[in-house]
Amino acid sequence: IRIAALNASSTVEDDHEGSCKSHKTQTKEAQEAEAFALYHKALDLQKHDRFEESAKAYHELLEARLLREAVMLDSTDVNLWYKIGHVALRLIRVPLARHAFEEGLRCNPDHWPCLDNLITVLYTLSDYTTCLYFICKALEKDCCYSKGLVLKEKIFQEQPCLRQDSLHMFLNDMSIHEVSVSAAESQAIVDEALGLRRRRQALTVREKEPDLKLVQPIPFLT
Repeated sequence: IRIAALNASSTVEDDHEGSCKSHKTQTKEAQEAEAFALYHKALDLQKHDRFEESAKAYHELLEARLLREAVMLDSTDVNLWYKIGHVALRLIRVPLARHAFEEGLRCNPDHWPCLDNLITVLYTLSDYTTCLYFICKALEKDCCYSKGLVLKEKIFQEQPCLRQDSLHMFLNDMSIHEVSVSAAESQAIVDEALGLRRRRQALTVREKEPDLKLVQPIPFLT
């Protein structure tokens, strides 16, 4: 009788465990299906130049925590990574934007929009060494790339030691040292990056909490 009872108990537990696993599998499949549908909705909207609606769909992917499922479906799509990075920037989620643009470049090292935005993001995050690396890559593709030239000099102004440390990176094409960028364009490039940095910093600043007010004065309590 005892053995039968144990077997019955084991059967109930197995059924419960199997039911839980089945539920988890169904939940995961539902999430993946939802992510897949939303992802393709965003692509379709983008294809038909409905960019605002497309951005909202990508926004939903981020906010609904469906990003991982969507990326698992097509992690080699550079356009997906670029769009995620673009939406992340609009939400001032700068580290996520960095990750997305870097993943986009892993999919396609020649994807200029990812490279261009990544350089701004890296400067915003004050990761100057990595920023200089990608500026070097960009200037290899376009020696007149104004953002790269401007932010390179801006970084050297802020951290002069990096000029010498990264000198070897900018010796392959000496023509980049002859390119001039107008003061107005230079200012616009710097303002864009610094503006993004300020907005990010503003989100991390906590509001000052009011001083604690006692119902009764301290002398009375002592």
